[in-house]
Amino acid sequence: MKIEYKFDPFELAGIDRSELSKSKVDDVLETVSNYVLESVLSDVGGRRSPVTGDTFKALSPSYKAIKKKKGGTPVANLELDGDMLNALKIKKSSGELSLFIPSGKQALKADNHNKFSPESKGTPVPARKFIPNESENESFRPAIIKGIKSIIKDALDE
Repeated sequence: MKIEYKFDPFELAGIDRSELSKSKVDDVLETVSNYVLESVLSDVGGRRSPVTGDTFKALSPSYKAIKKKKGGTPVANLELDGDMLNALKIKKSSGELSLFIPSGKQALKADNHNKFSPESKGTPVPARKFIPNESENESFRPAIIKGIKSIIKDALDE
């Protein structure tokens, strides 16, 4: 299982890419890639969903104790071991971007938090969405889309 969100930043921003040369489009995609990855990690570190904009639900008392015992901070920031967020990638392909966690153990953890699969929706792990789910018409929170739009507009103004 791969937890993935494919998106066209130009479409998200409501801007026609045909006004830019191919090399400018590639530059924009690279800049947006970096911006999106940084924004997602910053939001999660700040206990906020980059998808909904909501603050993550507090940890249960029992998990808070486990996290403290392992040396983590007792807050819902998805950073106990760091493995899942370290596995978060973004890549460019055919003029689109894809934010994803590759298949494997970290993808299973990400599924539990993002609630992509029917199985994950039945787990007691609270939803802490950090990758939008295309099948549920999710996207990034408005401030992230605004940032994407700003990057594209800056490229148009050069």
